Amino acid sequence: MKNVGKSPKQNRVYADWAATSPICQPAKQAMVEAMEVYSNPSSLHKDGTRARKIVEEAREKVASLINADPDEIYFTSGATEANVWALSGERFPIVSEIEHHAVLNRPGRSPRMLECGENGLVLCPIDDIEDHTGAKPTICSTMAVNNETGVIQDVQAICKWAHRQNMWFHTDATQAVGHIPVDVKAIGCDMLSMSAHKFCGPKGVGALYIKRGTPKSPLFYGGGQESGMRPGTENVIGIAGMGAAAQSCMECMPEAWEKTQSLQRRIEAKVLSALDGAKIAGVESDRLSTITDFLFDGVEGPALVVSLDQRNVSASSGSACSEGSYGPSHVLKAMGLEKYGSLRISIGWSTTIEDSDYIANAVIDSIKELRR
Repeated sequence: MKNVGKSPKQNRVYADWAATSPICQPAKQAMVEAMEVYSNPSSLHKDGTRARKIVEEAREKVASLINADPDEIYFTSGATEANVWALSGERFPIVSEIEHHAVLNRPGRSPRMLECGENGLVLCPIDDIEDHTGAKPTICSTMAVNNETGVIQDVQAICKWAHRQNMWFHTDATQAVGHIPVDVKAIGCDMLSMSAHKFCGPKGVGALYIKRGTPKSPLFYGGGQESGMRPGTENVIGIAGMGAAAQSCMECMPEAWEKTQSLQRRIEAKVLSALDGAKIAGVESDRLSTITDFLFDGVEGPALVVSLDQRNVSASSGSACSEGSYGPSHVLKAMGLEKYGSLRISIGWSTTIEDSDYIANAVIDSIKELRR
């Protein structure tokens, strides 16, 4: 990733990239330039045309990042909105136990659940999916990469199963897009959610991919923006930043993976060799090179986060959306690992060797202190 800076406080080490990532320099530059184009992209005059050009060029870049066509990309306020939109109107969804709360917390009828194994992988569904009323789910949704463990799911296989069951398939690819190759045509998905701030773009902007021909109604109604599917004046500045971040990811992804994987292994080896009663969630499975979910005996996750914060390390005990709740996350419960205290260390493209050693030493010191 080009020119991704550290936290403004240089004495701190940021290890919470999975919650949100620093904005890369290309995205910052694109946003600054877009600020000078203050016209409405729906206006017909030349100023409006300039704003429309920014939006459409960003749409092309985001589409290229996931091998989609530009007219299949609909900008949203983020992945939460995209997830809710993807499942809106579906009475009988079937989802995995480890999904984001935007997928799990649906009003009214509870979704059917696909179980998760201790390795963090969604288990292969059975063919009989009718419930006691004889109703069949109309859509299946599973995330591409889990936001707590970093475990990479076989969404292509689950998609094929869903289609055999005459269901639409949606994947929440928030933690995957910009980090690993994502190809909607190879997956075969009907819809896909993403958020710019997870791959060094700005907060408050994301997108929903809707495969051409997939019947989908707007989440809400108003004007004719986004082909009438997502009304409201477009967030031109945020969209410009998202497009620039998408292009930067395409250029730097292989190099970034190699670097972060080396640092991830370095941190994990140091922590595991220095501490008893420590393990990693989903270590048996393919994982994202930027996320490690440590599990510790005799330590509570929130206390560990506070201890690390006092040592100038920013980390989390789970996903950012569940940090305010106490107790084991629904992901660890689904994996049968709720007895452990958890710590999610997530790194990124600007993390250095020195940062990784500092993180590992801070974790080791914090665990020893808390156990005493």
